[in-house]
Amino acid sequence: MDNYIEYWEQALTILEAQHKIGALMITIYVKPAIPIGMTGDTFTIMVEQNFLKEIIERKYSESIEEALTFVNRGNPMTLNIITKDEQAHMDSVKKETKPAAPPVEKNINFRMPNGLMPRYTFDNFIVGTNNQMAHAAAISVSQNPGTSYNPLFLYGGVGLGKTHLMHAIGNEVYKRNPNAKILYVSCETFTNEVILAIQKHENEQFRQKYRELDLLLLDDIQFISDKRATQEEFFFTFNDLWQNGRQIVITSDRHPSAIQNLTDRLMSRLAGGLPIDIGYPNLETSVAILRNKAETQGIRIDDDVLQYIAESVKSNIREMEGALTTVIAYSKLTSGPSSPITLDIALNALKNTINSFKPEMNVEYIQSVVANYYNFTVEDLCSKKKTKDLALARQVAMYFSRKLLNNETLVAIGKKFGGKDHSTVMHAIELVGKKMEQNPEFEVQITDIEKLITGK
Repeated sequence: MDNYIEYWEQALTILEAQHKIGALMITIYVKPAIPIGMTGDTFTIMVEQNFLKEIIERKYSESIEEALTFVNRGNPMTLNIITKDEQAHMDSVKKETKPAAPPVEKNINFRMPNGLMPRYTFDNFIVGTNNQMAHAAAISVSQNPGTSYNPLFLYGGVGLGKTHLMHAIGNEVYKRNPNAKILYVSCETFTNEVILAIQKHENEQFRQKYRELDLLLLDDIQFISDKRATQEEFFFTFNDLWQNGRQIVITSDRHPSAIQNLTDRLMSRLAGGLPIDIGYPNLETSVAILRNKAETQGIRIDDDVLQYIAESVKSNIREMEGALTTVIAYSKLTSGPSSPITLDIALNALKNTINSFKPEMNVEYIQSVVANYYNFTVEDLCSKKKTKDLALARQVAMYFSRKLLNNETLVAIGKKFGGKDHSTVMHAIELVGKKMEQNPEFEVQITDIEKLITGK
């Protein structure tokens, strides 16, 4: 593997799969770094500012070096970090001509100045029952920004495609109107900018930057749940954009009503748009996602390998793709780049890490699995709607919440289903038990759902 950009891409995927660095920290601090080159056992990356260099050196360099070492067939690698200013200085000092590096746009993690990542498009987004509504709404917003579904609020667990859809919206709007003022920003970055503006008395400059946008894409808004000053600033920014017909797209790991410590007026604004839940993909969708990723890389891989990965990694799409990349890297190192990837190779590649992909077992996860199985949303399960099919799905989710979570009381479970009381939960458990005794087909159905939840 001679291309240092490919080294960096695979190292990033390994970092995401290993969980040694939080996904948010990887997004904020590691992914924006640009690979500059590799000389011997030294790998060099460039960051925009010195404080980013210090953070990576202090907190994340060891984990990054471990990932690079794995990609480098176990040969130890050392990470060298330089700033943009340091690189410019070195270029001015050196007189010799250096071979041109591959354009940064070839980097899979390249970001445009507006924060958009061009690799995320609607064309490479795999649509399944878990995200069909979110995909359709995202396309509608990209074609008519500011006129429908404003704000569009996408919520769901980590790695289920929220950020992909957000960037796809931005990229489609940009393609249709290159002059549109678009900004993708994480909520943590937004918060840091608010703090900096207050410290430097630059509130007006900050407001001007955000309130002149045509499209604001704000990721992980739950981050501001307990930050009153940031909420105030975002509320006025939101109002200004919304009143002027500018599009707002927001993501979160939960429904707006479930975000704690939000001001009432901000909660009202967030819930006033279109909140859409993105659930966990079913097996067929997961396999399709993996097959698409392999095909885009020109990789030959057996279907049973894709099935094994999809069945083993149910926590989120990002980790599932990370497992695939680990298998591909392992195959290249052990069998060569042109050899087909078999199930035996996948089993060996993931034997020490497959358990780390299991999702956290909690009520929210059980709700997601059951809702997806019955083609509902978690919001439906927690609502007051009482259609026959929805009532059954809700009862099944309550049944498993009690059966699989010994530390959850009936009262606690009821609260997580929209404030139901403990007697409702107990009634649901009894009904599911009786229905299993009376209906063998339903008992098989319950067994299948339990397998999906537990991964066994």
